[in-house]
Amino acid sequence: MISIKNRIFNDSAIVEAIHKMTTTTKFGVPITLAIVRLKRAWDHAYTLYDETRSKYVLEYCDKGEDGKPIVTKFNNQIKYSLSTGGYDAFSKAMTELESLDGDLAVDPIVIKESQLPEGVLSAADIVALTGIVDFVPDKG
Repeated sequence: MISIKNRIFNDSAIVEAIHKMTTTTKFGVPITLAIVRLKRAWDHAYTLYDETRSKYVLEYCDKGEDGKPIVTKFNNQIKYSLSTGGYDAFSKAMTELESLDGDLAVDPIVIKESQLPEGVLSAADIVALTGIVDFVPDKG
């Protein structure tokens, strides 16, 4: 099992590195299958995280007289208005959510040096994936 904290979903380096792994065709079949299992587990855990985050946004946002969220548009994006008190409560709830431990229901992917295709992952990607992917040297 891969143990994570929910804050991992906001780490763009990890998200980008996983994306690179899922969009390449350069890995062999066993590693590709492990990547698919990882991505499914990641998507499931992210969905749970995002549903909770969305619930907090709706819970703590400012509401109009009709009880519905006050919506503003900024850069063609819909934003919910959070007053100071609402923002503080939302921020506290999000800090607690992001600190929660969780498990991805898969084992870390093991990739030997010789199985790592050239040009797929950068050194920064490899560092970001530590704990999700075990990069191991070839024995020789």
